[in-house]
Amino acid sequence: MKRGICLVLIIGGLCFCEEKRLVMNGNLGFSVKKTDIDNKKISEYPDDLSYGIDLATIGKFGNQSIGGILNLTYDKPSKTEIKNINLNLSAEKMDLTIGDVNESPSLLSLNSIDLRGVIAKTQRANKDMMLFVGRSQEEDEKYGQYRQYLGGFKCEQTVNNVKLGGCYLEAKDDKSSISSTSTTSPISNQVIGLNSSIPIREALSLDIEICFSRYDPDTKVPGDYEKKAFKIVAETEKRDLKIQGEYSYIEPNFYSAANTSLLTDEKGGELSLKYSKGIAEASLKYNLYDNNLDRDKSYTTREKETNLNLSLSPKRFLEEVEIEYEITTDKASTAVNKEDRTIAISLSRAFKGIDSSIGYERVRSDDKLSNARDSKNSFCSLNLSGDIRKNLSTSLYLYSSLYDQTDNKTRQNSYSVSLTYEPWSQLRIVPSYEYYETKEGSSRTLSEKTFSLESTWYLSSKHQLLITCREMKKKDSVTPSNDYTGTQAELKLTTLF
Repeated sequence: MKRGICLVLIIGGLCFCEEKRLVMNGNLGFSVKKTDIDNKKISEYPDDLSYGIDLATIGKFGNQSIGGILNLTYDKPSKTEIKNINLNLSAEKMDLTIGDVNESPSLLSLNSIDLRGVIAKTQRANKDMMLFVGRSQEEDEKYGQYRQYLGGFKCEQTVNNVKLGGCYLEAKDDKSSISSTSTTSPISNQVIGLNSSIPIREALSLDIEICFSRYDPDTKVPGDYEKKAFKIVAETEKRDLKIQGEYSYIEPNFYSAANTSLLTDEKGGELSLKYSKGIAEASLKYNLYDNNLDRDKSYTTREKETNLNLSLSPKRFLEEVEIEYEITTDKASTAVNKEDRTIAISLSRAFKGIDSSIGYERVRSDDKLSNARDSKNSFCSLNLSGDIRKNLSTSLYLYSSLYDQTDNKTRQNSYSVSLTYEPWSQLRIVPSYEYYETKEGSSRTLSEKTFSLESTWYLSSKHQLLITCREMKKKDSVTPSNDYTGTQAELKLTTLF
């Protein structure tokens, strides 16, 4: 709590600094929330009082840009928790970000840097460099997740319009961050990457990255994996046509802590074409990947996907019409032989101040080895929003899905509706209602209801007061211990500066 308050005071002091070169704008909010719930084990609604501080600011300090965000909460179960923190300082040839940062500076090794720490970037003539270090994962005793630290760098140099670069990252779990009795194991990871971007012609570019990974899935015992991966992306665009192709080879057990969602143990690529002309846009995409590079027959070995998309903007009758058709096949010699066919359509139109859209999607899965695994999925949605009259607007959203597999039918339904009423310029009132349910056959297994009433009072040009009342109810027939009924009341004062 002390660290958060100190940060608020420091940035607040900067805001009122008499230095003529410093100009800042933003908002600062203080909130208090009272929750009364009959199930004390629901972590998303901590019982009793909780407090919050929200700060967002942006400004100039001479030729430099400065900005920051802070979201701080306090309650008895979690104590002080920094939900989000970010401070950015930008100059002509330098950029420094401290706090929660996310970057995707490469195709493979650094495709998803997500950490609480520091990222620094510099630009000097034809050289670019980035340094990063911080905590990429917080510990979670319940799920056996260790605290993880990650650091590294990326540098690039441009020679005759060709970019040549390299990167290095290292990540390691803190094995003492959770109990030694955990069934999960701490990991360590190092990755070296080499990349190049080559403009072959005016409208044709080529991007390449090659990576080498060392991955130890359990630092408590000796043994690790040394694997490699590479990816090539070519793109060209001329007039109304854009073509992109890519090929990748990712060995089994290749791992990068800065791209944890990367699918490994596969090779293949995709080709996509997009054509735009007037009110029409059409795209075609074809993917072909071979999984299971070790040739284990118990796994899928080939996956193909063909996607056709057509989008029209006729304007006269509809704002937009989009139609999509997709075929996906998984094939192996013994284990899987499945085909999925998807068709989707969406329409949107504005009429007398009301924006409307409707969507429908149907997926049919055919398992060639067992009819019992065939399934049908369907999804539909409706969205309406706009002004009913000068001081009254509304928003309505409906969604429904159905999963049908032999004798198993699961349906999900949800809807939300809200009104925004401004009786005069100093007051805005927003009542809203949300409902969600899940059904297995004809039996409702889960239902959630939330009613809320918000009122915003504009006390002056720089001060506003938000008052929110909320009632929540959940009923889970599968896990009754998750049932709850509760109320919330929140008061938030925001100051603009």
